[in-house]
Amino acid sequence: MGIDCYNQTAQELNGGDSGQGFDITAGEKGYLREAYHGNPYATKYLLKECFLIDDVAGQLSKMSNKSVEYKIQVFISAKLLRERLSKTLELVAERYKNNYKDATDKEIKVAQKSFINFVELAEKIEKKEKTSCEFYASF
Repeated sequence: MGIDCYNQTAQELNGGDSGQGFDITAGEKGYLREAYHGNPYATKYLLKECFLIDDVAGQLSKMSNKSVEYKIQVFISAKLLRERLSKTLELVAERYKNNYKDATDKEIKVAQKSFINFVELAEKIEKKEKTSCEFYASF
């Protein structure tokens, strides 16, 4: 089990290519992955609105009936993602040090690079498309 985060806009533009599935290095494709091995979760910090909105959607679905459908989308500006990136990278390093005792600096940098690529992709798309990207998380 794990946390899968997607840049939906990137997925639509690249034909749904998220890499090799469960790939922690596929940030450049608009995909982030963290396993449930303990805190902290960098994905939950970087894309916090995706996790908050899931709670709201769950509450709304309890109120719905068969004739009502709720679709909640989360658009996050690349500027906000960039502002969160430094702390996110700290959380990635802390997570690896806390949960993966044998993790090397190289492994930490590989994981951090995926988050950097994820944010850079959002910036690139936003600049080209002139709108914030849509994101969602599956967990």
